Amino acid sequence: MPFNSDLTAFLIKSMDMLAVVAEKLDKVEDKKYWEEQSTKYMQKFCDYFLIEDLPFARFTRDGKVIESQGILPLMSIILGNKLPEAAKKNILNLLKSERYLTKWGIASEAIDSPYYEEDAYWRGPIAPTTLLFIEAFEECGEQQLANEVTEKFLELCKYGGFAENFHAETGEGLRDLAHTWTSSVFIHLASKLAN
Repeated sequence: MPFNSDLTAFLIKSMDMLAVVAEKLDKVEDKKYWEEQSTKYMQKFCDYFLIEDLPFARFTRDGKVIESQGILPLMSIILGNKLPEAAKKNILNLLKSERYLTKWGIASEAIDSPYYEEDAYWRGPIAPTTLLFIEAFEECGEQQLANEVTEKFLELCKYGGFAENFHAETGEGLRDLAHTWTSSVFIHLASKLAN
């Protein structure tokens, strides 16, 4: 099992999608297999990564918890309604807090964290991975939050360009200033908001 809760969450989401594809292809046994695997790994996820209803990363060798205020464990919100209700609520509350949700969007490290850096990729800046959070918020029934983060990301791109990532507090574009992933997310979110 991967040592990061977010990687396991993505694995579970992939199993769920494989079950959907199997159903579309009338592969009954394959569908059943992937649903069983998803359920099995979801239980492992809850047993191994959730501590007091919040996800944590662990060291692979000894399983010790990695103390972190980074966004990656919270990316587990992509599991949406598969998460235990208390864990889902706790993750959402953290992501809504001023520690992560800035004027411009969701910072990749809590802005009050000692590890926060203005331009250190996964230690502070906002990235196009925002789309994953927006879709998770929608699945969790948090449409207002999804809309708020969508609007923040669109404003961020208007201000900072289509950068690879952005300064979480100033909105300044960082790294590659003409990133296709960012522009694709912008177009997708703008079209969703227009409908």
